Amino acid sequence: MANSISITTAMTSTVDNISVRGNASVNAVTTSSNAVAASVTVNNSTWTALSLGSLANVTAVWLQNDNSVYSSSVVSIGSGSAGQNTLTVMPSGYTSVISWSGSLGSNLYGKIVGGTDATGVVQIIAQQA
Repeated sequence: MANSISITTAMTSTVDNISVRGNASVNAVTTSSNAVAASVTVNNSTWTALSLGSLANVTAVWLQNDNSVYSSSVVSIGSGSAGQNTLTVMPSGYTSVISWSGSLGSNLYGKIVGGTDATGVVQIIAQQA
């Protein structure tokens, strides 16, 4: 079986009994056999590097604000120097998929920006192209 990545996203919004749904799916064969998963604890006082080693040529990153330990934290994920460029904000239990191109290294950062918990856990999966 070839190495591959499959990403499916969907969202349904219902307001005043009117629903709108959007979905997208990407399936691609990858030439690399490298992927990484991590669990990183973040807090509300400093930006924490979501270090995944030196994974190069990354095609996508999946993130989840894991609510199984801390049930009320809002996590901001940013890139650049210590998270200065916000990529996504995830309430407790939410997930995000971020398209990426290039080295991941320690270019992602997380910080608690809301909720009643001062700490949170971010689950991460990244895969090379």
